[in-house]
Amino acid sequence: MLASVIDALAVLPIPLLETARWQEIGAEYDPYKFNSFPFNASRQVNRATQVLKRALAEARTDGRIQRLPPLLTWQSVVDSAVGAVGVADALYAGLQGAGHRLVLFDVNRQPALRSVMRPGARAVIERLVGGPRGYTLDLVTNPDPDSARVAVQRLAPDGGQTLRDSGLDWPSNPVSHSHLALPFLPDDPVYGFLPGSGRGGIPSIGTWLLRGESGAITIGLGSLTRLRSNPFLPLIDADVVSVVSADFAAPLAAGPAADRRARSAAARP
Repeated sequence: MLASVIDALAVLPIPLLETARWQEIGAEYDPYKFNSFPFNASRQVNRATQVLKRALAEARTDGRIQRLPPLLTWQSVVDSAVGAVGVADALYAGLQGAGHRLVLFDVNRQPALRSVMRPGARAVIERLVGGPRGYTLDLVTNPDPDSARVAVQRLAPDGGQTLRDSGLDWPSNPVSHSHLALPFLPDDPVYGFLPGSGRGGIPSIGTWLLRGESGAITIGLGSLTRLRSNPFLPLIDADVVSVVSADFAAPLAAGPAADRRARSAAARP
């Protein structure tokens, strides 16, 4: 509704309204992602989200949700754009079965950061852990706050729990993840945060660290502190390998489609 009003106003020949169609306008220094964001994109995302929510509600009502293949989601517990609350409450709350798994990357729980950490970052996890759940919840966290070592705590729907050491540690500077960071290596040539990351003599965006007064440059200094690569990416890699391997090892599903696949495989030389 608001986006439609803004679009209507933007056609008026008034200089102050020239940028009315843009929710945010920023310097474009990222080769793979626009920093500027139009209101039209917000409207389309909202429409798609509402359609998906209605479809999920209908699937729950008529029982089709039970035929949904197992879902696996990796999500940062704090994220300014893609919140964990929406994923947990709008999607996973209606799923039943241990095969559905939500993996939450927790914030760094070391004591040095405790005094400046927002309490809401832990509230989401505490609510999901303490309440009823029809899916498996994995927490990637440092269970011992006096240590940077990270473990994977798995909580099954039936109340069972396991704790697995990841062999990984929180690096010295990052305090949390973001959805931008999850799929990229720590030494990614564009988004890596490890010293020396980059390519062709150009340091990666993830290593940029500029200090100064706000407004001195066209880039917001706060935007450069967001983690853009994942120090725990091996955990996601292992998940992907495990899921794909299990899928290939599973017997063909019964039915005409499976029979056709079996006959096709037998006919190959």
